[in-house]
Amino acid sequence: MDLLDDRVPTYDILRILQTFSEIAKNFGPIFQKIEFLLLKWFEQLTIEQITCAACAYSIAGLGSDKFFMVLEKEVLRNFQNLDVISDKEICRGFIYPIRGSNDIFALMLPRIMAKF
Repeated sequence: MDLLDDRVPTYDILRILQTFSEIAKNFGPIFQKIEFLLLKWFEQLTIEQITCAACAYSIAGLGSDKFFMVLEKEVLRNFQNLDVISDKEICRGFIYPIRGSNDIFALMLPRIMAKF
């Protein structure tokens, strides 16, 4: 865990999240450290990286409420620019685990209905 710091590229951090998200209960401190780093670097993250992180943390069942509020705020701000992959990650990150606000549910409902 000491190797996780500002020198680790965001791409590698996201790969760690995706790799360990399903067994994250055994790696809670790593996910806490990554949450801290992602919040620190937040201004530099792309919307795709943000939705990827939301998805991984929801699968893991981890992430603070503050973390999800910050992620969701940025998703809502960039909602019109999201692609199909981001839509799926929003569903996995905010809708299925019920981690999102009513605002994100209301915005996603027409997109979800249009896909079925």
